[in-house]
Amino acid sequence: MKVALVERKLFGGTCVNTGCIPTKTLSQAPMRSPCPAERRVWGRDRESDQNRHERVKARADTVSTNARTNVEKWLRGMRDLTVIEGHARFEARMSSGWARAC
Repeated sequence: MKVALVERKLFGGTCVNTGCIPTKTLSQAPMRSPCPAERRVWGRDRESDQNRHERVKARADTVSTNARTNVEKWLRGMRDLTVIEGHARFEARMSSGWARAC
């Protein structure tokens, strides 16, 4: 079977880009501080609040970017999957029950 996947904007959808992954990364930052070196990664050291927030946000962005990149690499590497970047909609219902994209 051959499959086409149409991606309009960012691979990974809401969860990877604006939902679960960045939200959980942000929410875990205050609880994570196993050692001083790790505190700096999570923004929990003696920096100002502004610097700490910037560092925590940068980490969440990095986690999301890495996940998105890996999802895209995985999809593009799938045999019999064609990735199309753009917008698609179903035009009509076919007799077999499957829809044809335009």
